[in-house]
Amino acid sequence: MKKPVKSFFSRTYVILFALFVLGFTIYIIYRASINNHNIFSLSFIFLLLGLIFESYLVLQNWKPVFWFLIGSYVFSLCAFLPGKHEYVYTFEDHFEALPYVFLCCYTFGFAVFKTKETTEPLTEGITLLLSLAIIYWVIDHGFWEIDNWFIRCLIIICLVLSAFSIISSLLHITLSKKMRLALSIWSSFVLLLFAIESIYRAYQNQGVQLTGNFYQEFFIGLQFFLLGVSAIYIAQNAMMLIEFMPGRKAFFNSVYFKELKELKNRHIQRYSDEQLSSKDSVITIIVVGTLYTINYKFNFLPRQTIIWVTIVLTPFVFRLFYLNRASEKLPTSAS
Repeated sequence: MKKPVKSFFSRTYVILFALFVLGFTIYIIYRASINNHNIFSLSFIFLLLGLIFESYLVLQNWKPVFWFLIGSYVFSLCAFLPGKHEYVYTFEDHFEALPYVFLCCYTFGFAVFKTKETTEPLTEGITLLLSLAIIYWVIDHGFWEIDNWFIRCLIIICLVLSAFSIISSLLHITLSKKMRLALSIWSSFVLLLFAIESIYRAYQNQGVQLTGNFYQEFFIGLQFFLLGVSAIYIAQNAMMLIEFMPGRKAFFNSVYFKELKELKNRHIQRYSDEQLSSKDSVITIIVVGTLYTINYKFNFLPRQTIIWVTIVLTPFVFRLFYLNRASEKLPTSAS
């Protein structure tokens, strides 16, 4: 008789908790309505749509995506807890934190619990795209004009690593374990750098606003959507870089060195040893370089948008091209 009793009580607790969450949600909506406060902006919706879109592509199943959304929302209600130094609690002051906490919970939760599914193998082609993007990024920003030795040293390091990646893809240099480790860390760093700027620029735009300017609204919305699409991988790359940072007294702790070895192996294992052909490397450099040059001169798209569109769409175009070329070689039934 014990099992049915336990089952009954556990089901009761779940129902009570669900009712509490529902009631609290209604209360949030009520307080937001009487204060004319829009909690979830259009920018948030575009970003969330990008997250959901990529989550479904990864899992090919709506059910876990739905439960991740529910779980993230439940955890995001912690945004309404009083802060450490918040002596006078104002409920409305916590509205703005809710969407940010929700997105962080979803992104990092998905990256942690679905690590295997989201750990797509990095390739030499992706690193080449990132290296070309960082060169365009440096030029478009005009960083070389800044008279600061520290920034110039960082730029030189970035350009040297980019040149190394480009030369490696052109000359077909063997991807040893050390090479794959270096290229994986470099790719993670570039993705994180672009992510930080994308987040900063996206929210600097004050979000998507219905101003009647369709061109502006569309590209700002696209920027948020692409940020949502790449958010899970950004979080994962960020965690893989942060794990390199030692904690307090870590240098004297053998556990850290063991974890460091495991982390290095993870970087090596996720980097594919399949190499891009020299021909494809040249085509990629010419096409992507031309797109960046045209955009630099005429500024058709914002810098972050053209970078993310190129990184996301180029591999898809290559796959489509090779599938079409392979299908042409297949014997038809008539032959």
